[in-house]
Amino acid sequence: MERRSKLNIYLDNNKDISLEKTHQMQGAIKEMDHILNILKKHKQAETHLENNPKDDVFLFKPIHDQGFIHNAKEFLKDVF
Repeated sequence: MERRSKLNIYLDNNKDISLEKTHQMQGAIKEMDHILNILKKHKQAETHLENNPKDDVFLFKPIHDQGFIHNAKEFLKDVF
C-alpha cells in the first residue's frame, strides 16, 4: 500500500511526466491492486475454512500453515 500511495502522489505532483512513464506507473498501480485482491481472497478462503472445518465443498486448504501471506508480502517487497 505504501508503494501504491507513493506512485499516486508522484503522479499527482508531477504533471510533466511523459505519457509512456505515466502509463507504466498506472499499470504498476493496477498490478498492485490485483495482487492485493488475490491476497484478500486467499485470506477470506483461509478464514472460511477455519470457521467451517467440515465444509468439504470448499476447495481451498488453509494457507497460513505454509506461510503464504508472509511469502507473498516478501515477494511484493522485492518486486515493488
